[in-house]
Amino acid sequence: MQPDLDRCRLRPMALADLPGVVDNEGSCHYSAWTADLFRTSLTSGQRCRVVELDGAIAGHGVLSVTGPEAEILNLCIGNRFRGRGLGRTLLRHLLAAAREAGAEDVFLEVRVSNERARRLYEEEGFLRMGKRPAYYPGPNGREDGLILGRHIGEALFSDPCGA
Repeated sequence: MQPDLDRCRLRPMALADLPGVVDNEGSCHYSAWTADLFRTSLTSGQRCRVVELDGAIAGHGVLSVTGPEAEILNLCIGNRFRGRGLGRTLLRHLLAAAREAGAEDVFLEVRVSNERARRLYEEEGFLRMGKRPAYYPGPNGREDGLILGRHIGEALFSDPCGA
C-alpha cells in the first residue's frame, strides 16, 4: 500500500522532534536508541530524517556517509503507522540522500527475527553480506544481526580490480 502523499511528509529531523522520535523508537526496537544518541547523530552531521503522517511523527531514519560508503544506522516506523508504505518511502529517501552525498554502496544491519524489515530490504535490492552472531540484546537472550548491502551506483559491488 502506498501512503497518501498529501498526508505524508519527509523532512530533516530537528532537536524538537526528539520526544516523538524516542517514543516511536521504543515501539520499534527492544534496545532502543536514547535521546542522547539521536542528539549526537544530529550534531555530528549524520543525515537524520523524520516521516510525518497527518502531522504526527510516524518514523525516522539516520544515515551516515563516509566517502563511497553509507550506512543506515536506524530506520523505524512506529507500530501504529506500519503497513502504509512509509518504511519503503523513508528507505528510498535515505538511499537517494546517500547517492546525492556521493556514496556508491549502502549497508545496514537487521535482526534475524525482523522478517518484515528483511523482506522490505530484499525487495529494495539489498543482499546479505554477513552475520553478526549474538549481536542484538533481546528479551530471551542475544540475537544474530544480518549485515545487508546494496550498490547504488552503476554496478552491484563491482570488483575494483576489474575481475
